[in-house]
Parts: sequence; structure tokens; C-alpha cells
Amino acid sequence: MLAYDVFFFSATLFLLGILTASIGLGAGLVFVSVLLTGAVFFFLHFGLGEDSRRLFWLAGVALFIFLGHSYYFLMDAPPPAEESFFISSLAGIKNGIIHSFQRVLSPLSSALLSGIVLGERSAFPRHFREAMIKSGTVHLTALSGYNINLVGFGALAAFNYFLSKRLSLFLGSLAIIGFVLMTGASASAVRAGIMGLVLFFAEERGGSYDLRNVIIFTALVMVLFNPRLLYFDVSFQLSFAAFLGIIYLKPVLERILKLQNKGFLAWRENLAANLSAQLAVAPFIVHYFGRFEWVSVFSNLLILPVVPVTMALGALVAASSFFYPLSLVFGWLAELVLNYQIFIINLFGS
Repeated sequence: MLAYDVFFFSATLFLLGILTASIGLGAGLVFVSVLLTGAVFFFLHFGLGEDSRRLFWLAGVALFIFLGHSYYFLMDAPPPAEESFFISSLAGIKNGIIHSFQRVLSPLSSALLSGIVLGERSAFPRHFREAMIKSGTVHLTALSGYNINLVGFGALAAFNYFLSKRLSLFLGSLAIIGFVLMTGASASAVRAGIMGLVLFFAEERGGSYDLRNVIIFTALVMVLFNPRLLYFDVSFQLSFAAFLGIIYLKPVLERILKLQNKGFLAWRENLAANLSAQLAVAPFIVHYFGRFEWVSVFSNLLILPVVPVTMALGALVAASSFFYPLSLVFGWLAELVLNYQIFIINLFGS
């Protein structure tokens, strides 16, 4: 078995152990159940030969699940961190960016842009928040790989002009970490940030990576810091479910629905990604909220193609805030795109 596979299965079993502890299964029950289930599987499948490797793998399975189970009770949840001067400074930068949006955009447009770019939802009117829920577009304000790529590769491109590649890579990574902390370090932001950093280094150094292991590594890091995320944090579950859906269900849907070609404005690709993410999160949505809005398939199909444009215009508005006339021009363009998104949200959320 390759080292990549060993890591994947070990980490998965460790997380399974944390999950069993989260739902209240006793350690003894878990350990005995794993041993009995593993024994039945291995000996029914391979027979009763003398190959000691079967017992070795069985012991390994039980060990990693038991370690994860024990880790949950040893660590539980981390104590709340006190706000430092660094975090306060990042919050000041965030407020400055939001203010730059408010200077050149209407109140609702600036609120939506703040949500898309920074994950800030506090300025949403109640009726608009409800429209986003009904239209299935509330995820637009959950920070994703779009945001991380814009920050990381944007910073890298800027630093590459006058700094070495290694130093630019380091500063680009700091920009990603700072952005995640500035926006509140929600589960979706941290997930996107960790994965973004791993892929960022891999792509810039020209190395290969196993996406499956990147996903499990990201989940493992987050759960090691806070074991309660795995079972008790809805945003953690939705974020990973949506991403896994896009990775594993999207290729299947593209073959079934014959959506391999991107189409105009990449509508086929967006449809496949949207459907796969919706299918993956549907069980969680129904479980937690009691309903699932299939209309979100159509609303997201109309909105997702312009999200990257919205983010880019938001970055330009913030970057040009020192020169009001230029910021006003970018703001006018952003207003057009945001008004279109608001119209779609209200249309499908009414």
C-alpha cells in the first residue's frame, strides 16, 4: 500500500473514531464492535489462513478508531481565544473595505458585495436574508476557493514584480492566512484557506498532489484543533459535503447528462457543479432545516457565472478607494452586476 493510501485510511479511521465519540458511543463498545466487524470481514473474505498481515491491518483499524475516540475526550473543544492586537487590526482592515463599498454602492448592493467578498452578513435586511434562504443562494456569502484564489494568487502576482519567488510565495501565504482570520475564520473559510495553501504551494512549486489526501488533511487539521466540528458544526459539514460532491459527483453527472463541454458562460460546467453540490448537501439540509429548495438549481445557474466578476470588481473598488473617481467607476460596474444578482435572488426567493 502506498504512503498516500496509508495516510488517507489512517486519517479517515481517526476521524471515524472522533465521530463515534461525538454521537455518544462508549469507547469499549466502539473497540469491541470494530474488532468483531473487522474480524468477520477479513476472515469471511480471506479465509482462515495464517497470513499475519490480516491481523495487523485489523489491529491498525481498531487502533486508529480508538485513538480518535480517545482524542475527542482528551481535547474536546478549545477554549475561546482572546482577541489580539493583530486580530483587531485585521478587523479594522475589514471594516475599511466594507466602508469603501458603502461609499460607492447602494445599501443593499454594498451589503451583498460585503457578503460575497468578506462573508459579512450583518447588514442584510431580514427580507433579503429570507429571500437568499428560499432561493438557495445563501452559500454565496460562505467564503470559498474563489475568495482564496483571488487573495493568494493576486498577492503573489503583485509581489512577484519586485520580490523573489520564494519570498512572494511566503507573503502570498500570509495574505491567505490573514484573509481567513480577517473574515472571522468560519468553518468554510478555514477549509478553503487550508486547501488553498496546500494547492497554492503545490502549483507554484510544480509538484503533484492527491486531492483526496488534501481533503482529508484539511478535515484532520480542523478537527484536531476542535474535535466538536465534525458532528456539531453544520457549516463544517455543509462545506465539506458540497466540495466532495463537486469532486466526486460532478464527473458522474457530466457523463450522465452529457455536460462535458462548458457551453456559453460555462453554463454546463456550472450546472454540473451546482447539481453535484446540491445533491451532496441535500441530506444535511433536510435533516437540519426540514426542507430543501430545488429552485436553488436554477437560481445558482443564473448567478454563479457572474460571481468571479463580482469578486474581482469588489477587489478593484477596495484597491482604488484612495482615489474616489476611479473607485466610483468600478463601483458603477459592480452595481450593475450586483443588481442583476439581487433581482435573481428576489425572483426565486419570493
